[in-house]
Amino acid sequence: DTPIAQAPAAGPVPAITPDELAPQLRKHVDPKAPVPLRGMGAKLLVPMSPHDAACVLYLLSFDPDDGIREQALKSAGAFPEKIALSALKDETVPAPVLGWFAERLAAAGNDKLLETLVLNPATPDEAMVVVVRAGSPQTCELASQNQLRLLRPARPITWTTRASSGPWKLKSRSGCISPGWA
Repeated sequence: DTPIAQAPAAGPVPAITPDELAPQLRKHVDPKAPVPLRGMGAKLLVPMSPHDAACVLYLLSFDPDDGIREQALKSAGAFPEKIALSALKDETVPAPVLGWFAERLAAAGNDKLLETLVLNPATPDEAMVVVVRAGSPQTCELASQNQLRLLRPARPITWTTRASSGPWKLKSRSGCISPGWA
């Protein structure tokens, strides 16, 4: 047994477990599985639902093998829109997975998929900040009309309004309900 103080530093840990996946897919994200098997998952060469595809790519982005991580990120960037739309509107996709996709989609600037994240109540508030910063004015307007989300604690919305750039700011829509603004 190695004492905790001497244990090697672990890398980032995913916020979900393979238990989110159908049982037959768990072997494709197991770090102990052969690289070709994980590579099939990273390339989405295994039949799976959109929900599972999103979770597989997320989990494999934490894989200990650099090649698998890079392939999972590449596949996420080239996620077919039809599958992505289905996965991103699925309220059962775990919030960390939706947040992870929000970061990737914000970089790509795909408003259609960003709007899908805005409409999914499972998308975490922190991810909404990323979406609003990267989205078009229409995406921002859609986010500002989500009254249930705006009535949650004000911190994410405050971050958005203070960090927004450009001519359109979410603060103009939500300022009346978010306390503490100057």
